[in-house]
Amino acid sequence: MRNPAPDAPSAAVKTTASGAQIVIHDEASANATGRHWSDIVGCIAFLGVAAWDVWIAPAVSLALIPVFAYEVAAGLAFLGRRRARASVRGLGPRIAAYGATFMVPLFLAFAAAREPSWLTPVTRTFPAVAHLAVPTANILILAGACLSAWGLWYLRYSISLEPAARGLVTKGPYAIARHPLYLAYVLSYAGLAVQHPTIQVAILIAVWFAMTWTRIRYEEGVLMAVFPDYSAYRGRVGALGPRLRKSTHESIGY
Repeated sequence: MRNPAPDAPSAAVKTTASGAQIVIHDEASANATGRHWSDIVGCIAFLGVAAWDVWIAPAVSLALIPVFAYEVAAGLAFLGRRRARASVRGLGPRIAAYGATFMVPLFLAFAAAREPSWLTPVTRTFPAVAHLAVPTANILILAGACLSAWGLWYLRYSISLEPAARGLVTKGPYAIARHPLYLAYVLSYAGLAVQHPTIQVAILIAVWFAMTWTRIRYEEGVLMAVFPDYSAYRGRVGALGPRLRKSTHESIGY
């Protein structure tokens, strides 16, 4: 069944303070049944990334296998998600979403094939602390995988690749952090950086985090445009962890 185009006459368009255009879909479109083409694309994209991770795992780290399991589950979740009630239009949101999703696997594949020195393991760079660094890295990656599985279970009907509002989830891990899936990636990629402490990996993680933070801002813009309760939720729960204070600007999770 075909979905009405996002810019159909029945869709309302709002412009945020940052200049992003949010398309509020009409009730019929939001409640339509059947699969949208983006559900299939999202499923294929995540299953493709999962297959890629398995391919590069022996050259990078077998600890990426838990990440693979999450990506398979995320891909399948696209086939059962709700229709979008609102989405963000523009190149910026797409660059942030696709860049944050695919840049790390692409980098790892390129480095493993062409520039293995970029992935020099900690056992060679800092052998004196490798006996501590390796298990620490594995714990971080495993913790990220467990958190992502927990978060995905609660988000399974509202998962999106591009910023969109499908449903407001505030329970489970979402009562601790507004974006537990991104926190899970932070843990996993921190583990990766500990395993491969090179300048190239450090730059990769820094760029990925900046892109993910931009992605968060786009996602929260569309959620606030659709769900009036999101502002209050945002005030009491940090983006990537519990708030230390009630003030919006004085918390580790902002």
